[in-house]
This record gives sequence, structure tokens and C-alpha cells, in this order.
Amino acid sequence: MHCVGFVGGKKCATNGEWTMPRAFLVHWNKEEVLEKARPLRAAGWSVVCEHGDGEVAFKSIREKPPEVVIIHLSRLPSHGARVAEVLQQTKATHEIPIVFVDGEPDKIAKVQQKIPNATYLQSMHLDKFLQRFMKA
Repeated sequence: MHCVGFVGGKKCATNGEWTMPRAFLVHWNKEEVLEKARPLRAAGWSVVCEHGDGEVAFKSIREKPPEVVIIHLSRLPSHGARVAEVLQQTKATHEIPIVFVDGEPDKIAKVQQKIPNATYLQSMHLDKFLQRFMKA
């Protein structure tokens, strides 16, 4: 099935049906990543998660680009930053918006130095930020 992307989801070229917008969620704890995905799914997102391997995350994102990549900085922020760096250095993924969520202020500052053009916010503001991707 081939789908054509647009902001707010995708319209399938095969049958014309709308699908949910896709988010890729990176957080380095299996139980927590599933918990963090729950409100995104409830808000209408199709969420793919990765909790253990940055290379797997990159390959998955490259193969099926989401509307947005969400990386939690509350665990292993340097790993999350590395995933974002590779995404931004790769032609096929460099335009995908990256959102960093939560984390310690000093760790956030270090990541911001490496990746200044990403969005940084606290999880309580994530839903409002993501609403811009839901509007057609």
C-alpha cells in the first residue's frame, strides 16, 4: 500500500482512506516508553517506540518516516542526542521535526548545543505542540 504524506495524517493512494499521523518515540526504558506512548495514541497518533537501540530507531525512522520524532531526555540523554544527530545528518530524515522532552536542565543545555534547531519542551506541553501536526 502506498501512502502520500500530509500534515495531519496520510491519505492512502490505494484506497483514499485517511490514516493517523505517525510519531516515533524514543525513550531508553521499555516499560516507561509504553506508558509515554499511551497518551499519544489516545490523542490520535500512531506511535512506534524504541527503547533499546539507537541504530534500530534510525533505521525504522529512515524506512518509514513519521511526522515527528519525540525523544525523551530523562534517561540517557546522550543516546537520544546521538539519534537526533544522525537523523539530521541524513538526507532522507533531516527534515523530520525532532522534539526533545523533559530532562535535567544541564543535560538539556548540552543537547541544545549539539542540536539547536530541535524543539525542547516539558511533557506537559507536548500534546499542545503536537496539535499543529493534527490540523489539516
